[in-house]
Amino acid sequence: MLFRIPLPNQAKQEKQAVTKQCTKCGKTKPVTEFHKNKGGKYGVQSRCKVCRKANKAKWSAENPDYGARYYAENAEKMKERIRIWRAENPEKRRATDAKYRAKNAEKVKAYRAEYQKANRDKFRASSQRYRARKLNAPGDFTAADWKAKLEYYGYRCRYCGIHKSETSEGWLEADHAIPLSQGGTNFISNIVPACKSCNCSKGTKTFTEFLNGQ
Repeated sequence: MLFRIPLPNQAKQEKQAVTKQCTKCGKTKPVTEFHKNKGGKYGVQSRCKVCRKANKAKWSAENPDYGARYYAENAEKMKERIRIWRAENPEKRRATDAKYRAKNAEKVKAYRAEYQKANRDKFRASSQRYRARKLNAPGDFTAADWKAKLEYYGYRCRYCGIHKSETSEGWLEADHAIPLSQGGTNFISNIVPACKSCNCSKGTKTFTEFLNGQ
């Protein structure tokens, strides 16, 4: 038994030959002029694309604050849906994020500055994880680990003893006692708080070398 397999162009022509009357404007159009709908006749919507677009524009003009209101009323639900979508679509997520950053460069820059200022501990941990990955260094630590380390040293620089409130920046940096470049790890056991001045002066020296003035 032979089966006729329509070519792509032939299948498209056959689909365009099927027509349907729009329930809104009353015009008879090819089914290709209707959005898909599995439950509808011929597998398309009852209204044509033109009528649906016009109706959507009219509704949006009459309800300008609907989107903001809906998101405010369903914040947790929307966050969960976005989280699931981002996890299931990594490639699309990266493309969407890149497009947004390119379009809103100044806004993103300001947001990052505010976020870093309000979340110093998280930013320190994230920054060090990035450096460790670039150097293939083992280990990792969390913002909670870093906070515990700061509390252990009384929020003072391990080298000069200055309190973080006395620094011009108002915070301390996470320094690797044994630098990553010398085989140090990124475990919290190799991390000590340091003021920016000491951290810059220490450079690639080890903890012992810097304290001994080598």
